[in-house]
Amino acid sequence: MTAGVADGVVAAGVFDQTAAEALAAWDRIMGLRLPDVCIDGSIHKAPGGGPGTGKSPVDRRKLGWKWSVATDGAGIAVAWAADSANRNDIMLLGPTIAVSRGCSRSLALGDNLLGCTRPVHSARRPRCRLANRR
Repeated sequence: MTAGVADGVVAAGVFDQTAAEALAAWDRIMGLRLPDVCIDGSIHKAPGGGPGTGKSPVDRRKLGWKWSVATDGAGIAVAWAADSANRNDIMLLGPTIAVSRGCSRSLALGDNLLGCTRPVHSARRPRCRLANRR
């Protein structure tokens, strides 16, 4: 697949539609455990660079991505968002929740989600962001 074809497939929403249909099918067959949602992030290298990459704060300023993934109680990814590696983690919380609203059922974004906040970080900022989205 050439870059132009891949860009057209992404722009047409083929991958988003496939992911939504796969999640809906999983929910019908196995059932998603949405009352227990956890969101976490990770940093990945992007040696070729490209649009959307940024300097990683943990890898000698090499280019990379930051990913945020929401999983259900069984660890099935139900929503995800990506941005450049130089963004603060909290900036991906909103886009991850926005993507999760495309699930077949809405996520329960209550105190269970905030139980996953790392104790070394202040939970006040995520709580404020979540309160504004309810």
